[in-house]
Amino acid sequence: MFRPAIIALIAVLTASLLGYGVWTARPSVCPAPSPLKIMAVGDSITAGVNGNYRDLLWKKLNDARVKATFVGPIIDDAAINAGAQAHLGLYDRRINDLLPRMREVTAQYQPDVVLFMMGTNDAQRYDIEPSPKDLQMVLDRIYEGKPNVTIFVASVPPINKDLANQLTKVLNKAISDIVVARNKAGARIYFVDQNGPLTLDDLADGIHPNADGYEKIANTWYQAVCSAAGR
Repeated sequence: MFRPAIIALIAVLTASLLGYGVWTARPSVCPAPSPLKIMAVGDSITAGVNGNYRDLLWKKLNDARVKATFVGPIIDDAAINAGAQAHLGLYDRRINDLLPRMREVTAQYQPDVVLFMMGTNDAQRYDIEPSPKDLQMVLDRIYEGKPNVTIFVASVPPINKDLANQLTKVLNKAISDIVVARNKAGARIYFVDQNGPLTLDDLADGIHPNADGYEKIANTWYQAVCSAAGR
């Protein structure tokens, strides 16, 4: 039987296995700082349709004794937990729709962590050519609002439309390349694969997750946040 000190050491070593900005570790404990202010940024999947991942992630973190609070300019009264109501999820919007407000919102709410997942509407409109450049500008503005923030950038979830789903694969490669390059340059930014764990069966309407889908998203965010905290 492992002694507590050995178990703690194993947890720390496991949490440190982040390479080149791509989250890979699966911690059994969460060494994230507490309290922790999180800003969820994205589209309607972040805002929540047929449920939301924020409630689920809030519970996972707080069960792990991380006092997490979501912050942002939009309040979702349908969220079960008061600490999970705030966000910056914009219905039917693309990445470039964040540009006019991103710097100011980040500066106002001063999150410790940003969870960024956006690009579904870029792919659905079959126009992803400007999306990588838009993402670069949005990331710059987040850091202008709070230079020491940690950003987790997710891949775009699957879409149950053939062409749009193919475009998500192209966009996700570009997103990963951007994040990995910034991480190598010293930024506290990590790519999180939210596409891989999800299947079309995890979608309620071909776009938005069902309960199983939101659970998978929350679990992947949780493991990413906890893993990065060990670095």
